[in-house]
Amino acid sequence: MIEYDITTSHIEYTILNLTPENYYRGIDPSGSGDFEVCAFRAFVGNDEVEIYLKYGLEKEGLQILIFSNHIPDFLMNQPFKN
Repeated sequence: MIEYDITTSHIEYTILNLTPENYYRGIDPSGSGDFEVCAFRAFVGNDEVEIYLKYGLEKEGLQILIFSNHIPDFLMNQPFKN
């Protein structure tokens, strides 16, 4: 975040404004099976840095956990883009 001047507000805004066009893959079960995991490609911050955003929805509860938010290691296809 420091290297790219990304704030918590930037991440929050990005999460709240995800659309089907940002979809990358999921819903997949987490390793322990307690979360359904989704992944998205998004651009965040003033510099519009591309990130891989993976989060989990708790199967038996209300928690949403951010599992990962980083620059992607590989090209991400977006099946619902355009």
